[in-house]
Amino acid sequence: MRGSAMAATLSDTPPSTERNLNQEKSDEAMQDPATAAVRNADQIPQLRNAPGVGSVAPTIGGTPDKAGKPAQLQVNVTGLQYAWIFTYPETGITTGEMHVPIGREVEINMTANDVIHAFWVPEFRLKQDAIPGRQSEIRFTPKKAGDYVLICAELCGPYHGAMRATVVVEPEEAFEKWMQEQLVASRETLNQAVAVNPANLSPNEFLAPYTKDMGIKPEILHQVHH
Repeated sequence: MRGSAMAATLSDTPPSTERNLNQEKSDEAMQDPATAAVRNADQIPQLRNAPGVGSVAPTIGGTPDKAGKPAQLQVNVTGLQYAWIFTYPETGITTGEMHVPIGREVEINMTANDVIHAFWVPEFRLKQDAIPGRQSEIRFTPKKAGDYVLICAELCGPYHGAMRATVVVEPEEAFEKWMQEQLVASRETLNQAVAVNPANLSPNEFLAPYTKDMGIKPEILHQVHH
């Protein structure tokens, strides 16, 4: 039966010597500290390719004349209940709003931390699942400035309808200005953290005086930190 044959194909375990492109994509994304801070890859095994189906890290919407060439801008996208988190490996910026410049090819490396989500920007004609343990790659070149809505198109829980984000397509100058603003904001946040914790104490040591009276034990803080 056709159905039986397909089921058997999908359930086959690939040889241990086969390249795990999915793991390679994950390792590449996790080299960015900002991305590693968002994704919980240690808890979700990175699945291998599915025999007979193709790569688990497909490229969708790539520009034909740029095939095989690195994209001009890379963005790592992580889906989780109920938000989209964007990190820019070249700068370490982490944000809840995605900005891209007009005319530059953008490569998105995407996965999910918990359940299946779906990256869908209707105006872009782009729609791709974000699956735990799998890396999906999408490439596109934005042509028209504007604010576009990113919608999760996969039922992911009771607050699924609220899982939206904004994709801002803007001129190169505006994009560079936004990047600089994000970098300045990141430095200010770091300086404030250092000022509040001048002795550079660990989270457990710094919070201990405040949590002792609340009955929160140090081991609980340790679990939250990790």
